[in-house]
Amino acid sequence: MKIAVLFGAQSFEHEISIVSAIALKKVLKQEIIYIFCDYERNFLSHSHR
Repeated sequence: MKIAVLFGAQSFEHEISIVSAIALKKVLKQEIIYIFCDYERNFLSHSHR
């Protein structure tokens, strides 16, 4: 099963969102697709197994 994690974005909790996404890497054993949204609402993705 693949899991997508959307994090970042333009909010007051931008940095907390990044730290939480990194923490999920240690907990989840499935394939994770990270989708990062920066302050200008640009999206970047990366897959991690």
